[in-house]
Amino acid sequence: MMLKFFKRRRPVVHVQQLSREEIQELLILRWHGLTPEQWNALPAIVKVDHRESYFRAWGLAG
Repeated sequence: MMLKFFKRRRPVVHVQQLSREEIQELLILRWHGLTPEQWNALPAIVKVDHRESYFRAWGLAG
């Protein structure tokens, strides 16, 4: 009953949920100091090299 008197002052903001792959990509591109636009402009082979160096640096290379 009393809740009707308390109105939300801010609009509801929906936060986009990122997938695990998107989060990994963001970590890798930030590790190398790139923006998402720069990352998207890279050729696929360069992205692979960046991924490998990131995981090698963290000791996760297989």
